[in-house]
Amino acid sequence: MWTRRRCLVLAAITVAASSTSAAVAAPRAEYASVNSYIPARIDARIGFIPSHGMPQTPVSVRSGGKSYRFLYQNSAVVWPHNELILSTLSKRYASSVAGGFVDRRLTARQRKRLVARLDLGRDADVLVVAKGHPACGAGLTAAQAADIARGKIERWSQVVSLPVGAPDKIAVRAESESTGFKVPRWGLRASRDYAKGSVGAVDGGLAQAAGGDQAVAGLTSWSRARAYGAVVCTVPIAGVTPTDATVFALSYPAAYPISYVVPRSPFRASKLSRAIMKGFLDWLGGADAAALFRARGMMLVADGPPA
Repeated sequence: MWTRRRCLVLAAITVAASSTSAAVAAPRAEYASVNSYIPARIDARIGFIPSHGMPQTPVSVRSGGKSYRFLYQNSAVVWPHNELILSTLSKRYASSVAGGFVDRRLTARQRKRLVARLDLGRDADVLVVAKGHPACGAGLTAAQAADIARGKIERWSQVVSLPVGAPDKIAVRAESESTGFKVPRWGLRASRDYAKGSVGAVDGGLAQAAGGDQAVAGLTSWSRARAYGAVVCTVPIAGVTPTDATVFALSYPAAYPISYVVPRSPFRASKLSRAIMKGFLDWLGGADAAALFRARGMMLVADGPPA
């Protein structure tokens, strides 16, 4: 199982908990840690914002009739897909100062152990081609897009009619990190599941498509591709074109919600740990975090449907 941990000066949860007496004795700032899990396709675009965006001034909360002021030192564990995240948070030993960003709605079974505390934003998987490409007009199905990502469909002529002389071999460009790790999209569960010969690109192939390369199938996020709207084509899926409106409404088939989930009945949920999480959630759902999310192209639920 592939995991990656990113952190600032990581404080162990046990250290934060040991400061209970000091936090109660006086409302001076105490260090607190919240561990969050995040799927790679969310992390690739917006990053774990609270880890490097939390304010340097303390966050004040009240719990059990007492006042607390916390400076947060958070960590993020990045996994390829959110099934691992939901499974971890559903365990009976799941901590009261841990949560996760997830990219789908909870099932009825998952809601027995988990609760979505914040509905934060919207994004989508998109397939990008050069302007004028036949796939732009004809569109694809979600299954075809997934098969292009996996390499089951290797030629454009398998899904669209090509003009004479147009390149047929599909050049898959998958959004990747600077390390070369290809972000799982279109139902892929791991970087290794991409088509053999696919190439990782930080922009998911957007620059090549904008340059007119008719062979390229760029696999990236709507939050990244939307800035290229005038120079590339984001392929319609099942007859629906990705736009701010269709992604926000989740009517575009490959759109997904971004929410923050926590255990419904966390393990060892002391008053202090509840206060730590409350302060974190207050910040994550507040104006400062919203500004950071917007700066990275995320569509926020708080902003409402696009005009």
